[in-house]
Amino acid sequence: MVHIKPSDCVKSLSVLIDSMISFNQHVNNICKSSYYHIKALCHIRKLLSGDAARTTACAMVVGRLDYCNAVIYGSSSMNIDKLQRIQNTLARVVSKTHRRDHITPVLADLHWLPVRYRIEYKVALLTYNSATAVSVRIHLSLRDSKTATILRYQHPAVQSSSSQLF
Repeated sequence: MVHIKPSDCVKSLSVLIDSMISFNQHVNNICKSSYYHIKALCHIRKLLSGDAARTTACAMVVGRLDYCNAVIYGSSSMNIDKLQRIQNTLARVVSKTHRRDHITPVLADLHWLPVRYRIEYKVALLTYNSATAVSVRIHLSLRDSKTATILRYQHPAVQSSSSQLF
């Protein structure tokens, strides 16, 4: 008899799903890798222009915050706050802002939504896209059925031979 030990966490599409579906391990994993890349960016920040720093930050960290963040919708505020601290730290590094300065104007200047709103925007966008995709498919199928009906009742066009065309 084979004994299979249940796992506390499963990884699917780079999303860690724990047994309680709290996504605590997933958020902790994002935090760990993001802080590593933020620290690396700190070392080279003085050598980069503002645009280059922003592009590098988006490529290395913001993508991690945005990847599959819709699964975190409805998660605990503790997880959202951890991700917000990452975004705040990254914004401070990119903009060379001090820790005591208020972060909201910095995020606005970078055109970055706070993490909670990024997640809500993504869920709303996915919902809108799925709803409009269904309505577009219905519209296209109705249009195609009407076109097919019209084509059935039309007489076939007279075809000329290819030698008469040239």
